[in-house]
Amino acid sequence: MGAATGGQTAVSHRLHADELAIDWGNLPQDSIVTLYVPQWDVDEVLRYDAHRIGPENLLRGHDHTIQIRVTGVGYVPIPGPSAKNIAALLSVQLPPPTSRRAIDTPSL
Repeated sequence: MGAATGGQTAVSHRLHADELAIDWGNLPQDSIVTLYVPQWDVDEVLRYDAHRIGPENLLRGHDHTIQIRVTGVGYVPIPGPSAKNIAALLSVQLPPPTSRRAIDTPSL
């Protein structure tokens, strides 16, 4: 698995995942947010998330879809290794009645 180098073992996988941080701003907490990433294994993302310290804000959607609970700032583990560029679609369904002008755009 790893090769000994100077008394230490080189590990071929990461111990902690990189994370996508999402600042939800003033998005209503009962909004329904989904993240579709065709390159990701959702089960691997959820395994990484289970080892994070903090609220569990991710739920399994379909094969490549994660549902995210809106909190102050959300974190989504990025499984790896992965391509340098990752295509994704973030979908937000606002609860009724919500004025679209009153909502700031979430920051990724």
